[in-house]
Amino acid sequence: MIDFNDKCVLITTNDWFYAPNGQQYKAVWGKVKICKSENLLGVKPHNYANWFVIVDDVVLIAGCQIHYVLLCDQKPIGNSVFIKGDLSL
Repeated sequence: MIDFNDKCVLITTNDWFYAPNGQQYKAVWGKVKICKSENLLGVKPHNYANWFVIVDDVVLIAGCQIHYVLLCDQKPIGNSVFIKGDLSL
């Protein structure tokens, strides 16, 4: 099993999500932390969404919404991926 904690990854999601800049994305890049929902939210949900990924302490994605995860040390090129440093509020 690959340990993704504190590594830069590219995550694609099953559906669009809103980033802190108000725009919609289907992918996010940055350092991740994987958390159990009961530790993060204080409740233990049923079967799905029992874990989350926090990307750069800015974006929170439910595990059930993740499509692909790729180890990716270099910042992706293009504007279809949300990257924390690219926040334009």
